Amino acid sequence: MKRSITQFLILLGAVTLACATLTSAPTAIPATATTLPPSPTAAHLTEAEIIKGIQKSLNIYANAYAENDIELLATVIDPDNKPFNRFIKTRFRTEQEGYDGNRTEDTYLVDYIIQREYNLVQAHIIYDEVAAVDWVFRDLQDGTWVLTEPTVEQTGQVMVRNTEYFTFRTYPWADEVNAQVESLMQNARDRVKAKLGKAPDERIEVEIIPTYGLYPHDDPNVVAYYRFNGALNGVGDRMVIYAPNSYLFGWYYNEFGWEIDLENVLTHEYTHMAHQRSFGNEGSMADWIVEGLAEYVDGIDRAYDLVDAFENDEMIPLVDETGSKQDLANIYSLDTGVSLAYAEAEAVVAYIVNVRGGLDGFWRLAKAYNDSNGNLDTALRNTYNISQKEFEAGWKDWLKTVYLPAYTK
Repeated sequence: MKRSITQFLILLGAVTLACATLTSAPTAIPATATTLPPSPTAAHLTEAEIIKGIQKSLNIYANAYAENDIELLATVIDPDNKPFNRFIKTRFRTEQEGYDGNRTEDTYLVDYIIQREYNLVQAHIIYDEVAAVDWVFRDLQDGTWVLTEPTVEQTGQVMVRNTEYFTFRTYPWADEVNAQVESLMQNARDRVKAKLGKAPDERIEVEIIPTYGLYPHDDPNVVAYYRFNGALNGVGDRMVIYAPNSYLFGWYYNEFGWEIDLENVLTHEYTHMAHQRSFGNEGSMADWIVEGLAEYVDGIDRAYDLVDAFENDEMIPLVDETGSKQDLANIYSLDTGVSLAYAEAEAVVAYIVNVRGGLDGFWRLAKAYNDSNGNLDTALRNTYNISQKEFEAGWKDWLKTVYLPAYTK
């Protein structure tokens, strides 16, 4: 069954965020400016011919997804760009699993192209008449246009700019979007501070990467991620953002642009930093507390995931009494239902904020949870003087009578 475009965008966006809080960060492969001869593509092909060639490859790409044929997909991926080749194939497998391999053929239409340096062409593509993406292609000189990205050298020399709360590391290839992303990052911090009451004073390093080759061992299923360095002064905390004009970024609504979606994602990720730096990482022993808070702040609507699960009694439990850890306390290790888990986590936090004492009530429970060494029943009794069973019953009644009806109207 084909998903709605909203579900598809969310699947590629915040559900697949690698909300990492690792104690170390990878080192980028150094980028240096490279000068190559003028593009032969511009010399011997018209714009119409280029669009026709790219459209042919997009049709093959769509067919590969419809038929779950990774070998067919490989025929339109740059064979010489190994990290990017692996990136596309990994994302293909992830997306196909999300559709259970049962997917109708999508439509891709080249809207316009921009001829870039190094024989590369950037195409603005409309997906199913609603969404858009900006992908880069290369002509193999045999009539085949393959999906690619600039090499590390072609991205240009890294540029560094400091502001009050950020150190931005950017690359010339993404110049057309760098300033906008920097502005969205500041907006995200402002939103976190407005929602939670405070935000970190520590400066975070933010890198906008236009090519997967800069970090070829990163998770190919993310849009942005935050890494906690562990130093007391915050030095070394960093955020990596995939540039919007890249294959790495994913789809966005063509009508509204990528800015709204990306700002929501950055708000989610910066909430993790605020959780670490401004609120002592309270409640970090439970994944639903960590991700639920970020979901509550980021404004991304996941309620659609809850409707069927709630009605069919297929909700993921807060605590898995069997000991298998397939519960909201262990979202990162779930075998299936990650999107549903994020939706539930946000709904639990929303319930606490609306019914159990606002954000103050949330932070009291978060602290009690850590103090109880991860025993939710004990934490709930110490915080609200109710049992885990009573808490879950109240939450589900609120979902049924308040939360879900507001969404389904």
